[in-house]
Amino acid sequence: MQMSGLLKAFPPADLLQWAHNDRITGTLAVRRSSREKRILLRDGGIVGCLSNERFDFYGQFLLARGYVKEHELLMALSACDESDSGLRLGEALVDLEILDRDEVARTLREQTEQAIIDIFLWPRGVFFLLDDVPPDAKIEIEPIDPIGLLLEGVRQIDEVGRIRARLPHDGVVLKRGSAWPGDDLNQLGHRITGVFQPDLTLLELHEATGGGYSQFLAEVDVLIQKKVVAIDRMGEPAPDTVTLSLLDIMLDRIQDERRATIGTSVPMPMAALGQMYGVWLDHGDEAALREVPHPVRDFASGLDGSQRLAAILTAEPEARDAQLEWLWLRIGSRRLVLLPYEADEVVREALARAGNSGRD
Repeated sequence: MQMSGLLKAFPPADLLQWAHNDRITGTLAVRRSSREKRILLRDGGIVGCLSNERFDFYGQFLLARGYVKEHELLMALSACDESDSGLRLGEALVDLEILDRDEVARTLREQTEQAIIDIFLWPRGVFFLLDDVPPDAKIEIEPIDPIGLLLEGVRQIDEVGRIRARLPHDGVVLKRGSAWPGDDLNQLGHRITGVFQPDLTLLELHEATGGGYSQFLAEVDVLIQKKVVAIDRMGEPAPDTVTLSLLDIMLDRIQDERRATIGTSVPMPMAALGQMYGVWLDHGDEAALREVPHPVRDFASGLDGSQRLAAILTAEPEARDAQLEWLWLRIGSRRLVLLPYEADEVVREALARAGNSGRD
């Protein structure tokens, strides 16, 4: 069974509850702009979550929570990189006696729960339910009951809503407070203060910290209340920029330790996507197309196989998100394809290949 839709019509909480009630086995892919998470389901229970966001990676989660030190994570990632047998991060941590198997299973479950809860904060997006069966893993987590996860998600959403009254966007810039460096901090608080630098925005500080966003934001709020940090200035809503460290590069190479277990790949980055050409397989009803908002309508009219996506996507973030949501839905319903070259060039190449094959 395959289905797709907008998160505005089918929120993540409703999708997970439906999957639980109908004992669905498959992959629920949720996407917003260039961000995607894939929730692995087995008989309605959640057994994993893959993400293309660096701060969702298992290694970043372990660092943010203080379960491993940076040099230990680098050592484990290096072991994965050098392995010829597809060694995964959790297995490497066990082999190196950094964590035991029970600790890996428990932290994988915590990381999965937080990665999914953060989806509840997405204001928009699209979803695809795929038939991919989650593969068996050497270190498996106990299936997560979506109902308990939904209750925790609602609690965190309410908390983030209250915090957003004080920290309205991710461009807020922080500074050291009068009680710096603070005392009696938890592991996440120590991680945040350990990577803290003056003039960092919330977005940049989260990228440096790693781990789930809602818990990060809640801990920053605690640090502000304790006067360990303070608001320097409100700043402007921050763009999604990332500065890569050695650890980031290693995490990018290894990716999430479970990503290789799923047959479908995590999507290409925006820079690569922008070089693709969109071509209609089934344009659909022209009257229906005229009813969509103008930014989407203008974008759809440019998908004639002659223009790169980068040339027809708007620069305004909210309108571009709407265009990309619409694009993913059309691709998911197999009405649209992406090509690496102009459509005419692809056709010419295909005809040339067919001609050469006939002569052979």
